[in-house]
Amino acid sequence: MYASADTDTLDSGLVVGETFPSIKTLHQGQELISGDGFLHDKGMVFIANRSADW
Repeated sequence: MYASADTDTLDSGLVVGETFPSIKTLHQGQELISGDGFLHDKGMVFIANRSADW
């Protein structure tokens, strides 16, 4: 079954092409606010899990 339109109010997050927001984290003892240091010629994959507490 297919819906002709998305009529719910759920905000599923970023849309394709939208800039990913900054994330503050620690990596090897240094605080990072941008993932730019991980972007190389093959790109980067970032996976986030909103909650593991079901």
